[in-house]
Amino acid sequence: MNILICENENAVAFALNFYLQKNGHTVTLVKDGDSVLLKINSMDFDLIITDLFITFHTGFELLHHLRTVLKKKTPVIILTKLNDENEKQEALKMGADDFITKPFNPEVLIRKVNNLLYKTPKKIINTYVYVQMIDLEQLNQITEGDNDYLAEIIRHFIDVASELIVLIKKYLNEINCKDLLVQCEKLSRQLTFLGIYSANLITEQIITIITNKKDMYRIPSLVTELEIQTNKAISEAKKMI
Repeated sequence: MNILICENENAVAFALNFYLQKNGHTVTLVKDGDSVLLKINSMDFDLIITDLFITFHTGFELLHHLRTVLKKKTPVIILTKLNDENEKQEALKMGADDFITKPFNPEVLIRKVNNLLYKTPKKIINTYVYVQMIDLEQLNQITEGDNDYLAEIIRHFIDVASELIVLIKKYLNEINCKDLLVQCEKLSRQLTFLGIYSANLITEQIITIITNKKDMYRIPSLVTELEIQTNKAISEAKKMI
């Protein structure tokens, strides 16, 4: 299926592109409202995923143009950091079909995408999709086909990631933001190296919150989700050696 994504955060856009392409979709990426309007005016897409707050034109303006001006029924998923019910209700009134909150869970992403793309019963064959956590293509490029080196990298990740999760939870319980930030940065480097984008999005969100000292109340739930995503990646890594 042909999916248009409008997202101005590079890490989020990269992760969306990775998981959607891994599940067989063709992805077009744009970063601003002008670009997305040019695309939908000239092309047809099976699904649009857009941030609510993009430059030049907001997600609300995009919805208005798509539904009112172009009269297109293309499904739209709104991607946003906000959890504001008023914003959601307004977007739904303007024609949005669903929401994904950043940082996103890749399994939730694929499930919601499938629900909208294959909602016509005749098209449904099997909407269950296994979401690969680790970017094997990236690892193979790094190791140049050296299986021993690959196994060494995987073992190192398993050991280090497990330790870092323990430390992150420890410093969270101690309300020690300085050391929590350090451990999240270390984990982020590990996750980036192995191409574990879903978990790394969460570490980046925690790092941003601690650095800006804003929305600190979100950290406990983000750490919980980070532990879940990292443990899934560790389980997948263990099967590779």
